[in-house]
Amino acid sequence: MRVLGLDPGTISMGYGVLDFIDDEITVIDFGTFKARRSDTKAKRLLSIHKKLLELLPRWKPDEICVEDPFVGKNVKSALAIAEARGISLISAAEFNIPIHQYSPTKIKMAVTGYGRSNKDQIRTMVSIELHLNNQPTSDDASDALGIALCHINEVRHNKLTSF
Repeated sequence: MRVLGLDPGTISMGYGVLDFIDDEITVIDFGTFKARRSDTKAKRLLSIHKKLLELLPRWKPDEICVEDPFVGKNVKSALAIAEARGISLISAAEFNIPIHQYSPTKIKMAVTGYGRSNKDQIRTMVSIELHLNNQPTSDDASDALGIALCHINEVRHNKLTSF
């Protein structure tokens, strides 16, 4: 199974591609799509959409995972993330790829064992669990790998508990 994790944003979107075969996880690719900050929001979303449309046929994921938006103190930020998340959902639908959504707390629990982990803790644990020689330099990329890892852990759990 090939899993694409996406960490949505309107200026940058992190992605992480993992293979999960015979209970082994292999890192295929990860990085960040960047849109120009000076562009309108609509142009930034279109740019991210186009980059996803290039990525999906290249890596052919079986499933896509995204983070549910968290509405905390900054509602404006949460709405922007939700818009970028919508682009992820549309892109997945264009290729008929199932999409899974996880809360930030669930992702942090799956990756670090603590639901209030910070970005550095996520980056460190993603690097350790995926045996990366170099930690991702982008928070968006490490978060995307963490989202994909969360999904793989969910799949493992479901296999173990289904009778």
